[in-house]
Amino acid sequence: MDRIFDGLALVRWLHFAAVFALFGGAMFWAYAPRGDAAATRRVASNVRRVAAPVALLTGVAWLCATIVNMTGGLEGLGDAETLHAFFLETLFGPIEIARIAVLLLLAAVAFAPMREAARDAAIGVMSGLLLVSQAWLGHAAEGGQTWHGALMIACYAAHVLAAAAWVGGLPPLLARIAELRRTAGGPAILHLLSRYSLMASLAVALVVASGLANAGFRVPGHISALWPSNYGTVLSIKVALVALMLALAAYNRFVAMPRLRAPGADDRTLPRIGISIGCEIALALAVLAAAAILGITPPPTA
Repeated sequence: MDRIFDGLALVRWLHFAAVFALFGGAMFWAYAPRGDAAATRRVASNVRRVAAPVALLTGVAWLCATIVNMTGGLEGLGDAETLHAFFLETLFGPIEIARIAVLLLLAAVAFAPMREAARDAAIGVMSGLLLVSQAWLGHAAEGGQTWHGALMIACYAAHVLAAAAWVGGLPPLLARIAELRRTAGGPAILHLLSRYSLMASLAVALVVASGLANAGFRVPGHISALWPSNYGTVLSIKVALVALMLALAAYNRFVAMPRLRAPGADDRTLPRIGISIGCEIALALAVLAAAAILGITPPPTA
């Protein structure tokens, strides 16, 4: 069973990363400088062409791994009775069917000849739906069809959408900064960073608030019950990684950007910003790995 758990965690992690990148790339145009539309969409397109196939493949793999995990072996994947029960007799079966349909449509839209603005809008909506639909496949669905359950779903949705806007925007941001270093220099980079920073600040506030609410939902009693459990350990690691990401973001916002804005800015400031964003991306991948494990780890019951 450990291999099944590890495989399920792996495909969930890769899927999270791909869908986050799709959502963040689709949102990139919303805060990129207005005169930079063509370059912005080119960068988002490069991200999309990698992330869309990965999202589809890992989405299917996640579905298969879930069935294997529930049945205890590969035999369930070929058993008609098991598949019928999974897709048609469970609350999450129809969600899984809808997710695969959205993934197929998203992959088609990602490579179809169409206006880039329409493509970005469609991918933003579809990747957002994929993120929110995960709520019905994990702990957030345990509240049932009640007001409490609806609030759990809403908090989860707010958490993942805000996190995807923040984290998913980092790869296209780093790629565009690398281009601007060769063509436009510090002022254009500062303008882009300022616009991203505003969006990220709002997203981070929502991530923290919804994350605290989600942690409270997982434990019906005192929150101290989290810490002796495996769930609490993974959650602690995730929180520590997010704290490191916030420290790097604060460095960029309150140290690097003022230096870049100052007359006679140090030539080393731009490379340091790029390194800092690269480290944020690496930490974000680690956070998503923790989230992938957390979603299939039973929370404490008291």
